[in-house]
Amino acid sequence: MKKSFITLRIVIKLSKFFRRLLPLIAIILPMTGVLSGLYYIDQLDKERHVQSQRNAVLDRASVIRSRLESTINSTLLLSQSLNTFISIYGDITAEEFQLFAKDMYAKSPISLRILLIRNSSIVDTYPRTGNSNLLEKDINNYKNLLPTFSLAKASGNSVLAGPVEMIDGEKSFVAWLPVFLAAEENDLQALTYWGQIAIVIKHSTMLTELRFSDTTNELNIGIRGIDGKGATGGVFAGDANVFLENPVTVDISLPSGSWQMAAIPKDGWSFQSPNRATLVGIGVVTSIVVGFLSFFLVFKNQSLRQYVEALSLTTVELRQRDQYLAQRNLLLQVQQDVSIDGIVVIDPKGFVISHNKKIKEIWGFTDGILDGQHVNDIKNAIINLVQVQSTPVITRMAENTFLIQNDQSSFDGEIELKDGRTLEIHTAQLLDKDQKNFGWIWFFRDITARKASEKTIAMARDDAIREREKAQMANRSKSEFLALMSHELRTPLNAIIGFSEIIHKQMFGEISQNRYVTYAQDIYTSGTHLLALINDILDLAKIEAGKMDIYCEWLDVSSISKSCLALVEAMAAKKSLSLSNFIDDGVNKIYADPRATKQMIVNLLSNACKFTNKNGAVKLEFAQATGQDAVVVSVIDTGIGMTKEDIVTALEPFGQVENQLTRTQQGTGLGLPMVKQLIELHKGRLEIDSIPGKGTTVRLIFPNPNL
Repeated sequence: MKKSFITLRIVIKLSKFFRRLLPLIAIILPMTGVLSGLYYIDQLDKERHVQSQRNAVLDRASVIRSRLESTINSTLLLSQSLNTFISIYGDITAEEFQLFAKDMYAKSPISLRILLIRNSSIVDTYPRTGNSNLLEKDINNYKNLLPTFSLAKASGNSVLAGPVEMIDGEKSFVAWLPVFLAAEENDLQALTYWGQIAIVIKHSTMLTELRFSDTTNELNIGIRGIDGKGATGGVFAGDANVFLENPVTVDISLPSGSWQMAAIPKDGWSFQSPNRATLVGIGVVTSIVVGFLSFFLVFKNQSLRQYVEALSLTTVELRQRDQYLAQRNLLLQVQQDVSIDGIVVIDPKGFVISHNKKIKEIWGFTDGILDGQHVNDIKNAIINLVQVQSTPVITRMAENTFLIQNDQSSFDGEIELKDGRTLEIHTAQLLDKDQKNFGWIWFFRDITARKASEKTIAMARDDAIREREKAQMANRSKSEFLALMSHELRTPLNAIIGFSEIIHKQMFGEISQNRYVTYAQDIYTSGTHLLALINDILDLAKIEAGKMDIYCEWLDVSSISKSCLALVEAMAAKKSLSLSNFIDDGVNKIYADPRATKQMIVNLLSNACKFTNKNGAVKLEFAQATGQDAVVVSVIDTGIGMTKEDIVTALEPFGQVENQLTRTQQGTGLGLPMVKQLIELHKGRLEIDSIPGKGTTVRLIFPNPNL
C-alpha cells in the first residue's frame, strides 16, 4: 500500500514537471520546423540559381556552335561544283581551276586557300600569289598531313583535319575532299581515285572571323577535338582548364567527326543565390513570431483545461452532456436518412437496432420489416434477391458479423442482383476507445451507373490507344518517305543546277546559239524552284514532328531589313512595284533565330510581290507593339487581297486561294503555313488582315525574351 502511494506521488510530480515544460516545447518545435523549412527553400533556390546560370551559358554556347557549323559546312559545300566537274570530265585545266576557285573564294564566308592535288602532289593553288612555294609538293612527305589525307582517300568522304602545321609552317584547318572519276560515262558505281581538293583555313583567321574573342568577354570557352576526334581530341582553342570546372558542353558536328566545346561564366560559377539574405531574414522573423504564438496558445490552453476540469462534475455540465448526446443521436439519424448508402446498425447479439430509409429503397423492403430482426433473417431475405454467384458474398458478410475474434474488423465486396443492378457492400465492426465490441454496421451502395461508366471509359481508352498507334505508325512512315525522297531527289538536282549554271554563265566559252543559254537558265530556275519546294516540305515536316530547333540571338533590325528586301528586288522590278521599309525609332534589335527570321520575312515579301498588280506597292515595317513588350514585323501590300475564308485556306499546308483553272501565280501553298509554324516556335504569333481588291497586311509578333 505504501509503495503504491509513493509511486502515485512520483507520477503526479512528473506530470506537473512535464506540464511546466510544455510551453517551452511549444516554442522550440515550431521554430525548429520553420527554420528547417527555410533551409529546404534555401537549397531549392540555390539549385535554381545554378541551373539558371547553366541554361544561360548553354544558350550562348549553342549560338557559337550554330555559327561554327554553318561557316564550316557552307564553306565545304562551295567545292561541290568543282568536284562534280572533275568527276565527269576526268581532268581540269589550270584556267578552269582558277575560274572555279575564284568563284568559291568570292562566295566563302571566311578567308581560305584552295589546293588542287593530283594523286598526292599539289598541282595548283588559289590564290597563286604567296602560295607558289606549295606547287609540286608531295603530301606523302609530310607526316602531320598524311594520316587525314589518307583517311579521306580511303573512306571517299570529306575529312576536316587540324589544326595542323601546314607545309608553309602556318597552323591551319584543312578539309580534304576526295575526287573520284567514273570508269565509263554515267557509270557512278565504278569509281577511280583522281586526287583531292584541299580547303585551308588559318587557325587565327577562323577564330577572328567568327568573333571568338567577342564571346570570351562573356564566357570562358575551350574547344577540343583535333582532327574531329571530339572529346578524346586535344584542346586547340580557348582555355583547357575550362574542361575541369564542370562546364556546359556542346558537340560541334563536322563532315567527319566532331569538336567538343566547353563553356563556363567569365567569373566562374556562382553558388550563392542573391535571395539568400532575404530568405534568412524572413525565416528568422517568422520563427520568432510562430514560437511566440505557440507559447501563448499552449499557455492559455493549459489554463482553460484546468478550469474545465474543476467544473467537470457539476450538475449543469452533466445536463449539458445529456442534451449534447441527444443532439448527436438526432444528427446521426438525419445523416443516415440523407446518405446515398443503405445503412443497417447491428448490436453485438446480431439484432438490428437502427437503419435508414435508403436501405428500404435499395432492397424493396416494407416499413417495419427490419426492426429487431436477426442477421440470419436478413441474410435469407437478401439471398432470394441476388444472383447465384453473389450468394457466397452475402453468407460471408453475415458470418463475419459474429466472428469478433477474427483478425479482420471489416469486410468489402460486390454483389449482382437479379434485376441487373450491382451493389457495393461494406461491413465494419464498431469498437469503443477500449477496443470493446458494441456492434456492427452494414453499408449498401448502388454502383450500377458507375460500373457502366467504367466499362464505357475502358472501351474509349482502348479505342484511343489503337488510334494513337495508327497515327504514330503513319507519322513514322511519312518521315521515312520524306527522308528517302530528299536523298533521291537532291542528288540529281544538285548536278542539274550546277551544270545549268555553268552553261548559262558560259564559263568555258561563248555559246553561238543564245537559245541554249536561255534554255540553261530555264533549267537552272526550274531546278532551284524544285529544290526549294523539297526543302520547304522537309522543313514543314520537321516542325510538325517537333524536331526543328531554333537558336535565338539579338539581331540588328536594319541589317535584316536590307538583306530581305535585296532578295526580292528583282521580283519587284519585273512588275514595277514600289519597295519600301520603315523602322520605328525605338526598335533597334530583335531577339530571334537568324535563319528562321530571314526565311519568314522573305516568304511574306515574295507572296506580297506575287499577288500585287503592276505599279503597286510593298512595304516592310518594324515597330513596337502597342501596350505590349514585343516587336511587330509587318509586310503591307496593295495586292488582290483575301476573304476570311481565303485566309483559312492559305494557312493550311498546300492550300491554294486560286484554283487550278484560275491560277495566275506559281506556288505550292507551303509559305504561310511554314511562317505560322516558325513564328510559333519563337513563342510568337501570326496575324493577317486583308480586304479583297485593296491589299493585305501580315504581322509577325516577336515577344520579348524576358517575359
